[in-house]
Amino acid sequence: CQILTVHGRTRDMLQQKIGGPDLSTIARIKREMKIPIFSNGGIEKFEDIERTFQLTGADGVMVSEALLGNPCLFSGKIYDTLDMAEEYIEFAKKYPSPVAQFAVRPHLYKILYKELCYYKDLRTEWNKADIEVLYNGPSEIRKRREREKTHQDIENMPSWYRRHRAKQVELRIREEKKRAALEAERIKEEAEEAANEDKENLLQTFFDDTDDE
Repeated sequence: CQILTVHGRTRDMLQQKIGGPDLSTIARIKREMKIPIFSNGGIEKFEDIERTFQLTGADGVMVSEALLGNPCLFSGKIYDTLDMAEEYIEFAKKYPSPVAQFAVRPHLYKILYKELCYYKDLRTEWNKADIEVLYNGPSEIRKRREREKTHQDIENMPSWYRRHRAKQVELRIREEKKRAALEAERIKEEAEEAANEDKENLLQTFFDDTDDE
């Protein structure tokens, strides 16, 4: 082995169970090994690369999920996702492939994840569309975004990289609401039981007084 890449998460940390990578373990592996070590996991922005180098001492980083949503991540610059999608389409046209019909769609879905979460009707349409419709997709989104003034609303949507984390928040809120509803039901039942006991005690007192007379 000449280079070893270490992913800082366990096999169980998938989807809604995802969490931050264990960079301390990668740092320990780096100290023990004599070959170059690459760190993988937890890189969402360009700044995360430098942070990973500092915390692990790794010789390089490997990125997957974040690059699918932001192909320009290593540039250290922030670009409009529609510009990135249009440039990707230019490359797809310049280098035609027999699998383009199947490859272009998932790549565009990841680059334009925020936009398609907001414009769900477009995603539904694109699911069955041919490749020419997909090629025109970014310009269609741009027109709607400018016409409807939705740029900031779209920007507030979760990114492809954070999709599972957004689901974690949603599930946590759902669980909290469920626990709150159960607690409210418990309090209601206890109040009803207490009220019934008060009625029974009141009736018992009444009959006791009646017996004394």
